[in-house]
Amino acid sequence: VSTQSTGKNVTYAECEKLLADKEQGSVLIRPSRKGTDFLTLTWKVDQQNNILSHEEILEEDKDNQFSLGKKLRISDEEFEDLDEVIARYVEPMAKNARDIISFKYYKSSTTTETMNMLLQSD
Repeated sequence: VSTQSTGKNVTYAECEKLLADKEQGSVLIRPSRKGTDFLTLTWKVDQQNNILSHEEILEEDKDNQFSLGKKLRISDEEFEDLDEVIARYVEPMAKNARDIISFKYYKSSTTTETMNMLLQSD
């Protein structure tokens, strides 16, 4: 997992552009539009089709609105810092995605291609 682009103050569209040429598993963490108690974690699921996953991180126990929360939450999972988020949350999912993508019967396609293929099989 590449973490060299972690932590940028960019928009959703800029985030997608920054990750466009990055390898599968790359991560970018940015401020969320939900407010100062949230961050958005974006990681690259599939490089060939440029599929990204966006996850909201809730920051708890913040000293002030500009500091990072002492507790970070994604759904029901709690983390101490961003390194732990990447190690325990992103890296296992990125590995699973790599395993699926490298499986011999995996077929990479766009949504339109998949729908056409399913319609033709009837």
